[in-house]
Amino acid sequence: MKSRNGFRKTLMFSFLTGALSLTYVISTAAGTAKAENPDSTVPLKAQDAGTWGVGSHECGTSLPVVVETTGTATHLGHYTYASQECADLAAMTYQGEFTIRAADGATLFGTYEGTFDFDEDGNIVYHQTNTISGGTGRLTDASGLFTVSGIADTSSFADEQVLLGFISLH
Repeated sequence: MKSRNGFRKTLMFSFLTGALSLTYVISTAAGTAKAENPDSTVPLKAQDAGTWGVGSHECGTSLPVVVETTGTATHLGHYTYASQECADLAAMTYQGEFTIRAADGATLFGTYEGTFDFDEDGNIVYHQTNTISGGTGRLTDASGLFTVSGIADTSSFADEQVLLGFISLH
């Protein structure tokens, strides 16, 4: 794996590339949400780290993958991120379901899809778009959209990712 500095530079470049490619989508969706209810949309900015691995859930001919990370986010504080996805290795795409659990027990949940590639060290660099379809506790009936850009180490199974988007609270 890269040195910690090189890893972070690659992660930041990966994040910026993914964020820039989806800026229009997020700004348009955030503008629509604000127009409907101006006091309910809050930004989501987060960074987390943890592990990834092969899962046991059903994915047909795709590879089942699980991700478990912890981090800190605006409007959530300390959180855990857990997901199950199915990766199509030939197409280099994936889709899955996620749950984010805040320290107070409130959750956000939804689906995502993304693409991946490999960096010069053989690690997985990925970009995905997550759609929030609901929540529990203080996040009940939440909706929103955020991008995730990250790097998954193929030798240690470490994972680091950055989240950027918005949450609409209803």
